[in-house]
Amino acid sequence: MKKIIKLSYFLFVSLAIVSCSKDDDDKEIFTNTVEYDGISFNVEQADIFDYGTYQGYYNYEFELEGTSSDEIPFYIYMDLYSKGTESFRTGTFEFYNSEDIEGAPDFVFAYAELRVDNGDYIEAVGGTITVTKNGDIYTISAQITLENDEVVTVSYSGEPTITIDN
Repeated sequence: MKKIIKLSYFLFVSLAIVSCSKDDDDKEIFTNTVEYDGISFNVEQADIFDYGTYQGYYNYEFELEGTSSDEIPFYIYMDLYSKGTESFRTGTFEFYNSEDIEGAPDFVFAYAELRVDNGDYIEAVGGTITVTKNGDIYTISAQITLENDEVVTVSYSGEPTITIDN
């Protein structure tokens, strides 16, 4: 009987160790950076503007700002809409190129733009933005194609300042 109990305990501990290490391997690490044109920018400020409902969707606008290690400033703006009027829902947002979002998929971003080194704004023409929320922590993972055919990558997780503008 002792052998069965010891064997059961050994199997339980082995499974627990394997399960924990697998969970750790699957976790994505968010670096709070924006990557563009071979430059990594550190996110130093994150804001959400809550604009409430619009055409059957709930609108949040995300803004991230910061600098590179060479002190080059950046700003990225993302205009996201989730289907429903009660509150903003997290999900994967696809680019939707239309001013009229009525009838669009459940999660769309209607506009995004990037500005680097206080230059001109470069608008999005495609891509996806994934937003999750755990408590007050928002996580954003994005691959956005810009009008200059470059791709900007966003990796952010933190507690942004939320401003209600509706």
